[in-house]
Amino acid sequence: MMLHLRHGIEPEPTRAVATGWLAVVCAALVILSASPRALAVTDLSDTPMFPRVLPPPANIMFLLDDSGSMNFEILVTGQFDGSFPNPAKSASDLAIDAHGFCYLFDDVGDNVYKSYSQPDWYAGQEGRTLWQTQFHQTNVMYYNPSVTYTPWPSYGSVTFTNANKDTPRSHPVNGSYTLNLDGTSYTVGTVNIPHARYVVYSASQSKHYLVVLDKASSSKKYYAFTVTGSGLAAKFSALTQESSPPADVLSGRSYSDERQNFANWFTYYRRREFVAKNALANVITSLSQVRVGIYGINKKVVQPLADVKVTQGLTVNDSTNTLLALLYPYTSGGGTPLKAGLKTIGNYFKDNTGTLDTKTGPKPYGTAADGATCQQSFTIILTDGYYDDLGTTLDGNTDGDNGAPYADGHSDTLADIAMYYYENDLNALLANQVPKNKYDWATHQHTTTYAVAFGVSGTLNPADYDADFKHKTTGNLIQWTVPSASYKPEAVDELWHATVNGRGKFFNASNPVALTSALNDLMSAIGEILIGSSSSVTVNGDYLYGKVGSNTFIYQGLYSNKDGEWTGDVKAYPVDAV
Repeated sequence: MMLHLRHGIEPEPTRAVATGWLAVVCAALVILSASPRALAVTDLSDTPMFPRVLPPPANIMFLLDDSGSMNFEILVTGQFDGSFPNPAKSASDLAIDAHGFCYLFDDVGDNVYKSYSQPDWYAGQEGRTLWQTQFHQTNVMYYNPSVTYTPWPSYGSVTFTNANKDTPRSHPVNGSYTLNLDGTSYTVGTVNIPHARYVVYSASQSKHYLVVLDKASSSKKYYAFTVTGSGLAAKFSALTQESSPPADVLSGRSYSDERQNFANWFTYYRRREFVAKNALANVITSLSQVRVGIYGINKKVVQPLADVKVTQGLTVNDSTNTLLALLYPYTSGGGTPLKAGLKTIGNYFKDNTGTLDTKTGPKPYGTAADGATCQQSFTIILTDGYYDDLGTTLDGNTDGDNGAPYADGHSDTLADIAMYYYENDLNALLANQVPKNKYDWATHQHTTTYAVAFGVSGTLNPADYDADFKHKTTGNLIQWTVPSASYKPEAVDELWHATVNGRGKFFNASNPVALTSALNDLMSAIGEILIGSSSSVTVNGDYLYGKVGSNTFIYQGLYSNKDGEWTGDVKAYPVDAV
């Protein structure tokens, strides 16, 4: 393998420079000539020696939506806030109320919004007869028998185990509230349906079945059913038990295993925030050689940047336990001030005091001596809804002079905030040596913005546009939209636009499984450009000094590995006299 060498900063090659390098080569030859055994070794490695100088860990800040909707148990794509429409209300009533059913199970004591204050948000027994509330292809939060639900990642001395099969916890961390899975959820005719049940679809029979996990018989009972009403307003009207259900509705689990899986779903995945916490926890536990921070837009969870498996000499600093201990217990509540949250994280990087809200940690950027000149920073947004803080301002129409596909004619949008912290130097004290990649050519200190939207969609579909943001059918360049009021689908378009301005990527996850996959794909995308990751590594080697006339230069060798291919570089830096 060949290392391609070139000068990164000018000085013209002179005899003095060549002499400096020749001296190093000659010294190496002298050492080798003194060792016959060394001379016998003729195979040279295709990979460099392990570096003694490593780049600083990248900064990864997660901006979490901890608004009240994250506490909900229902998520219906295409419906306002993902709630399930209440057929007893007219469309105009739902528009005024802004919510249909948000909770499928009765409150056992730990729901954020109580039935006495928001009774219309609870399905109740009557609402639960709407069969699609318990069908995972409609209510994507509901139990899906094709998925295996495992407990959250454990940490330190805290271990998460399988949920109780009969009375699972309502929250993984709090054992005070449980649900009796054999209690009656609703009644169809003379059949009492327990909480442990779900609906599946048979493609071979072109119909749906209600599956009951019946404790009395220790078996799964399958019911064909008829309905009254249509669409999302269709209710169970009659049940017929099937002794030989079609093969394509069988999960392959025993009754006991299915019940365990259902109980695990209830405890660890029933709510939107549970799914987000599990996905994020799995990401955090898989990371290394980075710094991670978390900021909830309602400040339910705040953690400045902290080392995650960062090696310093013979020491490994790891705050994974601290991060998970803060992530797991909080309960979501409040509005969706996403713009303010992105602005807060941007200022956290820019101010560089180490203080995030009221909590203090290490400064995001160190000094040049620490290698911070090439330090990368990322902001990852995770949200299930449409932001409502339209009044949050920063610097006007920041992206207005950037041309397509970045610019629009609107001021103080989420995309403007992302552009501001991308194109402005967040630390003027550091040289601009942040590495470029094919998506991001900025070398100054900045933050790259990524986002995952969970269960919501905008008016623009990313799949309709090519890599140049031209519509695949019309050829027209994308025209960005902005929300005219709170909780509008244009806010999701803005979320996508923010990632374009921030030179990151946008992922839209339609269900819990897709959310986990989207976060993993997002981290893989970051891993491709991350200094010090296993898939893309750039390493600074030792320094050599040379003279060009009366000037002194530091010559530094660098080498990089991306997907197993090594490349190299030599850069020269002038040294000022002290």
